[in-house]
Formats: sequence, structure tokens, C-alpha cells
Amino acid sequence: MDSIFRSLEIIEARIAEKLTVSAIADSVHFSKFHYQRLFREIVGESVMAYVMKRKHALAGEMLRETDTAVLDVALAFGFDSHEGFTRSFKARMGATPSDYRKKGGNLMKSKGEIVRELEGFIAAARETAEAARHEASQGAEHADYLRLMAEKTDALAGRVSGVLDGTANFSVTNRLEFAASVGSAAFSTNLMALNVALAMHRAKIAPTSAQKNLCDRYYKLAETAQFKAEKAREFFAELAALIFADMRKTAAEKIAASAQQGKITASAIVGHENVRFEVGNFVARLEELSLRDSTAYHYDDALFQLDIIKFAFETDLAGAEEEGEMLAAMAKFRQTLADAVDFFRTIPTPEPDKAPQNTLENRLLNAAFQGNILLFYTRGEVEKSGKPASNFDSIVAEINTYIQTIYDTDKINTFFKTAHNPAKNSPILSAAENLQKASAALRAHGGSFAVLADEFENLAGRVREISPE
Repeated sequence: MDSIFRSLEIIEARIAEKLTVSAIADSVHFSKFHYQRLFREIVGESVMAYVMKRKHALAGEMLRETDTAVLDVALAFGFDSHEGFTRSFKARMGATPSDYRKKGGNLMKSKGEIVRELEGFIAAARETAEAARHEASQGAEHADYLRLMAEKTDALAGRVSGVLDGTANFSVTNRLEFAASVGSAAFSTNLMALNVALAMHRAKIAPTSAQKNLCDRYYKLAETAQFKAEKAREFFAELAALIFADMRKTAAEKIAASAQQGKITASAIVGHENVRFEVGNFVARLEELSLRDSTAYHYDDALFQLDIIKFAFETDLAGAEEEGEMLAAMAKFRQTLADAVDFFRTIPTPEPDKAPQNTLENRLLNAAFQGNILLFYTRGEVEKSGKPASNFDSIVAEINTYIQTIYDTDKINTFFKTAHNPAKNSPILSAAENLQKASAALRAHGGSFAVLADEFENLAGRVREISPE
């Protein structure tokens, strides 16, 4: 291992040269074959992939921090021509050297503003956590639950603080990870707000003024998080996205092993049929995903969905005696998938794969995803309330039809053609009407169902706004 680390120092010292695997291996007295195998095992990528990554990173710094001509930068790092350097640089960095210089400079100027935005969110999150902890200390009916939410809110603030720590290396190459982290924080906060509202309204008696104030705090925090995420996305909107996309055998095996652990987890869940059902569905989607030519974005999204299920399960089990074994199984499932996703990110690809843009198709799929989350929580509230499921069959059917229609990609073109023309009975407008009906039916049951009704009404409004661009 020491030899590999010495070779990394040699690469840095000779980065301007036209390095070869043989030359580097000779410098540490290894055979070419043995050196390449060890390097991949320890560093996680091939020798030349690492060398090119370092060349591009250092060239990017020179472009951003100096006025050196692009050709001179290319020659400084061992490239033969302006054209070859530009082609190679764009494939890895997502922008031509000239665009990188212009946009990268603007990004660095925005760093202070991003930091200030996120510091404001961190402070608000910690204040909200303290408010939840205070309400729990007053002997509230949901004290265990509120303490759990306080811990999760503090943890969220800690994750965003970690994102800020990462701005010390605020290059364009880590832009996607940064933006995704902020977006994830915004989504998590919205999910917390929904969970708190459901818990506070689940009791037969109306929430106290203090509980309502806590709900309002969480919804306000969610609004703040969304605003900060949108600001962060604006900073990165013009920069090309580089995501690893070439699935290899080892990554596929890790995904398959994670799916198998998911089946074990589902079988370990007892007495929480809604969560067991959702884990089973998730595993089926994960197995299907592993058969497609997917990108790192798809697997990040899958991990995000599993976190939603895990979060809901943890809140259900707050203070319960049977939580240990089932939560351990869920945590192991989550860890195996996280490990697979981390490995997937290390696989290089010759072409950049951009994250989904704000197209009509993606806006529809995002709306369907949100509807699926609300459907999951609706089923859960039905189970917790003890009301016969048959009372909610029509509600669930309305929502599920809407979701499955949008998830059926063969019907997306139909949405494109009819969404702008109500006379053609647009599926989008029909979906909005279905959601509105579901909302009215839920509201009639009061309590936590009224909270879900509000969420479905908001989603119906967003669905109506979707139209071809």
C-alpha cells in the first residue's frame, strides 16, 4: 500500500508529463500488471483514469484562477493540442475549458452567498428542533415522537453543515453532490413537516395551540429549505452535470445483494403491513432498475425513496418495544443499498450523463412521485385509525390510477398532446380532478386525514399547472 501512495506522489510531481502506466509502475518497482491491479483495489479506479482526473482538476484550477491561454494550459498538463484538450476536458468536466473558466469563476463568486443561505437554514432547523424538544418536555402525549423529530431535525442541520464544510473544495466538479445534498435536505424537511402534522392531528381531540405552533414551525422550516434549495439550484443551473453512468458487473452484484437484503427485511416486519407492503414494492422496483441501463442518478433516487420508507417506519416505532430487530433489518437494508450506490459512483464513463432537466416529462414524474408518497401515508393513516380499508377503496383507487398512468411511459406522449387542450379530456386535468375528489373524501374523515387532504389539494394545483413548454 505504501508503494501505491508513493506512486500517487509521483503522479502529482510529474502531472505535466505524458505519463504511462509502465513508467509509473517502474518508478515504484512493480510490474505493470501487478501495479494496475493493486492501484484499482486501493484507489478504486484505473491508473490512467486517476491520472486524467487529476490533470483535468488541476487544469480547471489554472483556468479558473489565471488568465493563461487555453492552449498553454493544455500544453502545461501534457496534452498535444487545443482540440484534444477541449474534447477530453469537456467529457469529464461537463463544459469546454472556456465555458468552465467563465462559469466556474461566477460560481466561486457565488460561494459566499450560498454559504450565507445555508447558515440561515441551519440556524432555523436547530431552533425548530429545540421547539420540538421543549414541547416534549412539557409532558405532551407524543413526547417520544417529538424527541425523535428533534433528533432528526438536529441531524438534518448537521448534514447541511457538512455540506458547508465541503465548500472548502468548491470546484465545479463537486457541484452535483452539493446541489443534490441541498435538495435532499429540502425534501427531508417537507417530509418532517408532514409527519409532525399527521401525528399532531391523529388524536381524537384537536391539537393544542402549542402543537399547532410546532406544526407551523415545521412547515415554515420546509418553506425555508425549499427556498434555499432553489437558490442553490440557480447557482448551478448553467453548469453541465457529470454523473457516473456505466454499470459494471460488480455494481450489478451489489445491487442484487441489496435487493436480497430487502426481501429479508420485508419478511422481518411484523404488525406493520403498510411498511412491509411498501418495502416489497421497493425491492421489486430495485430489481427491475438493475436490469436497465441506469445512471447514478437513478440509484441516488432509489436510495432517497428507501430513506422515506425508513423514516416513516422509525416514526411509527418511536418508543415501541418491538423496534429493535425490525429497525436493525431496515438499517442493514439501507446500508447495503448505500454501499452499492457509493460503488456505482466510482465507475468512470467516457461521456457525461446529465441529471434530468425540468422537462414536462420530469415534472409529471415528480408529481407522480409526490402522489405516491401521499398514497403511502394515506394507507398508513387508514391502518393506524382502525377504520375498515373498504371505506377508502375509492380514494386509493383514484390516486393510484393517476400515479400508474403517469408512470406508464408509453402514455407520456398522450399527455404531451392533450395537456394543453381541455376539450380533448387531458389526462393531466383528469388526474387533477381525481386528486381533488380524493381530497374532499379524505377531509370528511377529519383529523390526520384533513392534513392529507390539504396536501392532495396542493398537489392537484401543481398538476393543473403542468403544460407543454
